Amino acid sequence: MSFIKKNFGSKLRLKEHSWVAYPTLLVSLLMISYFSFSRSNFFHIDVKSARYLTSALLQSEAAILALVVSLSLIAVQITASSYSPVVTDFFRKTYDPWILIVSYVGVMIYDMLVLKMIKETISESMLEKCTSILFFLGIYCFSALGIYMYRVLNMITPLKMIEELSQKIKKDSFLKTDPTIPIINIVLSSMMRYDQETAGYGIRKIGDGISDMFKKEKLTKQEGVQILYDVCNRLAMVGRLAVSREDEDSARKVIIQIWKMGNIAMEKEWEIAASRAVTSLGEIGKAGVERKFLFVGEVAIRSLGEIGKAAKNGTVVSEVERFLKEIKNVARKDGLLKRTAEEYLEQLEAGD
Repeated sequence: MSFIKKNFGSKLRLKEHSWVAYPTLLVSLLMISYFSFSRSNFFHIDVKSARYLTSALLQSEAAILALVVSLSLIAVQITASSYSPVVTDFFRKTYDPWILIVSYVGVMIYDMLVLKMIKETISESMLEKCTSILFFLGIYCFSALGIYMYRVLNMITPLKMIEELSQKIKKDSFLKTDPTIPIINIVLSSMMRYDQETAGYGIRKIGDGISDMFKKEKLTKQEGVQILYDVCNRLAMVGRLAVSREDEDSARKVIIQIWKMGNIAMEKEWEIAASRAVTSLGEIGKAGVERKFLFVGEVAIRSLGEIGKAAKNGTVVSEVERFLKEIKNVARKDGLLKRTAEEYLEQLEAGD
């Protein structure tokens, strides 16, 4: 019981050990089949029928394996070309295709051995034992397809890919390569297809992953500044694309996540990272107001204003004031945005 609790006690652990569904299915089917058929005369079979059953199972298993593997590769290739090449890595690293292939190949090898053993001189008990095992393994192979198809179809969805990729947003991952890049690629592809749900989910998971990393892990100033600077820069690109494609909702979500990173930079007193966050917010906000996205403009103004009020560095405050003035000038025909920008500018000047 302690082993189960230690290795499978959490939801994450259960996901990591999801391959146990296959041996569990195998053992369950063997037990159910044995107790169901042992009381009947189901196992009785003659040599001719056994040879036909074995040959039919062997051919069907080979055909199914070839078909399933081919369709899986096609589905993975289409998804990879549509969203991100990372899908190929997911498919390659997951246990499911390898378990299915090994299971089918193993059962087919057993089928061939049984087929070779079947002769007129074989004893009835040995024949019934071999064919009954063959029958159980056949049920397992066909049933395992249900688990395999469910897991593969679930794996290649963009939301699932984002969920898996977001778990790699850790300090060690940034030392090798930026783990947010694959998520950014999926977000960009989703935006090009006007899939706002996937785009918004990816944007939020990037922000949540960065926030959790700074809460749980210790980073040096150089590491933290570099991470925040790069991520804000990439999110700014996403925000500008969202505005250009008139995706106001995604642009608003990008601003919120950059705002969070700007707050992290302000708490740590990292001027360079804070300035990058302010620049990103200002660029997206200004572009949004130019496109008459008033909600985007309002969120950008408030984000800039709050960062400016919390700033202890004059350079950051100056950057905030500059972008607030630019947004105010662009929004001169909208009284609400103009007044909001002026209010924050007055507060910042009073704070000086």
